[in-house]
Amino acid sequence: MSWQVMMPTIHRNGTSKEELFRQITNALGAIRSAKVALQAAAPHGRDYYVQGEPALDVAMAEHRHRLDKLSAIQLELEAIAEGIADQWTR
Repeated sequence: MSWQVMMPTIHRNGTSKEELFRQITNALGAIRSAKVALQAAAPHGRDYYVQGEPALDVAMAEHRHRLDKLSAIQLELEAIAEGIADQWTR
């Protein structure tokens, strides 16, 4: 990742480290489930051929772009989870 994600700071008056970690891991699980569901919804040629030859290529490129967005969010959440875990061990 060429940029940094803002990390929460674990401290006495903030959300507990356990709760922060639980929230992030829940969100990660949801992103992973969304990726599986999105992969299952990949475009199929039978649904695009009547629109002409480039239609499936366009639909597939858009589909890959959506998967890439979810992957980017997953990477951000993983970085946050690591940041929380690193503070946990201090």
